[in-house]
Amino acid sequence: MDPFSRVRSYYIQGAPTRVVIDLIKQCPDWSELAFQERICINHPLIQKNGHVQDYECPFVRKYFDMLMLKDVYIADSLAQEYDRIHNHAAEEGEYHFCYYPIPERNEALQIRLKRSSNCTAFKTWEACFAFMEWILDHKEAFRGKRVLELGAGSGLCGQMLQCVVRDCQVTMSDYCDEVVEYILGNVEENSAVFQEMGIEPPSVATVDFCNPNEAELARLAPQVIIATDITFSPDLVDGLIAMLDLCFSAHSLERAFICCTIRTEELFNRFKSGMEKKYRIVEHELEQKNIWYYFKYARIVLLEISKSP
Repeated sequence: MDPFSRVRSYYIQGAPTRVVIDLIKQCPDWSELAFQERICINHPLIQKNGHVQDYECPFVRKYFDMLMLKDVYIADSLAQEYDRIHNHAAEEGEYHFCYYPIPERNEALQIRLKRSSNCTAFKTWEACFAFMEWILDHKEAFRGKRVLELGAGSGLCGQMLQCVVRDCQVTMSDYCDEVVEYILGNVEENSAVFQEMGIEPPSVATVDFCNPNEAELARLAPQVIIATDITFSPDLVDGLIAMLDLCFSAHSLERAFICCTIRTEELFNRFKSGMEKKYRIVEHELEQKNIWYYFKYARIVLLEISKSP
């Protein structure tokens, strides 16, 4: 991805202003009129929504200040955006919106993120982005499969999987009714994207992997289970081990992909050793590819789990 395209991509994803500005500085023509007009602060994807976003205000102010210091002519379109944003403070509300480009498509997935919440379920974590990058090179692992995502969070990963693989049946899940409704809302926000692509959107279900409902699992009959950043407490690790064991032994599960940010080696090893007792594990160390913006502060490891031959 060239620097300009990365600027636009990171901007609509709500990357920190300093990150976007640093990318702009890598573009040799960053202060020229043509660049100012191309940067299109009011991106078409944002225009669809109509909101003034949290990340627009600091970005346009910083970029505008950089141009003023350089003493160059400022494009009329950028000046208009500057006025628009500074005359309308970022809308106060429960959510703000970020947009995640779908590779090789002109569309992007729109995700509502809670402005303030202590609940981990309302966020999109690093392992989600790393796993999405891995999926792009391993689509065949999901083609024609019924895929169940546990602890789906904002619903970004499951929706992106459906978009890039297309020929799969994704169900996203959480144990909390409020989070399930939140995921459903994000799927609804992207209904036009799925319609444009000619694919069915993922479905959403209530699944508590620490207290699984066997009848619900039998109904879903997942062939592949995926999860990102859900092994952050002993109770969750033990519950996930039991859930996967149940699905491998009593249901149709063929493989599981569990992507973990290694916050503590102890918890990661607890999960890995618990699965290694009965199952085959392939460990993938995931490197950041910068397809989407995220800050990688620790190792991210993907465990590919299947029945032992």
